[in-house]
Amino acid sequence: MGYSSRSWLVRLESGRIALRPLAGERLVGFTPSGDRYFAMPHGFLTVRAVATDQVVAARHIDDVPGPAAHTGRMWLLEAAAVVSDELVVVAVNLDDFETDFEEHLLLSARSMRCRSTVEYPVPMTQNSIYPADGAGRWLTRSHEERVVRLWQIAGPLDDEAMPGQERLF
Repeated sequence: MGYSSRSWLVRLESGRIALRPLAGERLVGFTPSGDRYFAMPHGFLTVRAVATDQVVAARHIDDVPGPAAHTGRMWLLEAAAVVSDELVVVAVNLDDFETDFEEHLLLSARSMRCRSTVEYPVPMTQNSIYPADGAGRWLTRSHEERVVRLWQIAGPLDDEAMPGQERLF
């Protein structure tokens, strides 16, 4: 086909399997409504429309504000999941890989703004995020404990500015 995408949309059309390359590498998943998909090519976070591949939201990880106490660089890891039509969760490293620990950020699927830092009762090690059902839930896996945990957002998070935060878009 001459297209370098590693992500493909597979559909059944008129009883035949049809393939269409998706723009953006490193497909993470589709929103529950099925109209958008999340990809993370080379440090960029992008949400695109399935029908047109048009960018709905995009941001480089360097432009995402991290946890308030952190002033260094955030490194985007490969672990991420679509949480809902409104949110995605991504894993970042905050200590220049001195440890295998990662932090998880909930980002708006409409603007790629950081909505919240996820605080777990146990530390998360590298590549611990896995998708669940897209209904506000995601999974984490503890490699040391050999435990899989299901997480759910306690309440709605929207794309409005949080208290003390300026609206950027």
